[in-house]
Amino acid sequence: MNKQMQDWINETMSGLDGAQRASAPPFLMTRIRAGLAKAPVKSAWESLYAFVSRPTIALAGILLVVTVNFLIILQKQNRQQQDVVNTQTEQVDVATQYNLINDIEYLAP
Repeated sequence: MNKQMQDWINETMSGLDGAQRASAPPFLMTRIRAGLAKAPVKSAWESLYAFVSRPTIALAGILLVVTVNFLIILQKQNRQQQDVVNTQTEQVDVATQYNLINDIEYLAP
């Protein structure tokens, strides 16, 4: 088994005998630098537009606006209902204070 192992090691090492150093094509570095110099620089507005125009971000923004509008409408309706109740309560208080009515049950709408 030792001979088989030695043969395998020698075969593997001899595979590297024909290896040569890799060389780059001429003017490769010049081409790379020229390509980097041509790369456009994005402004802050372009970056922001690219981020906001992603479908998930746009959908999340729309859902946020719709949710806020819905909550504002609900709050306004609740406030109007509370104002009606307060007005009716004030009317009953004034009526009972000045004895304008004898029976409060008649004020129910």
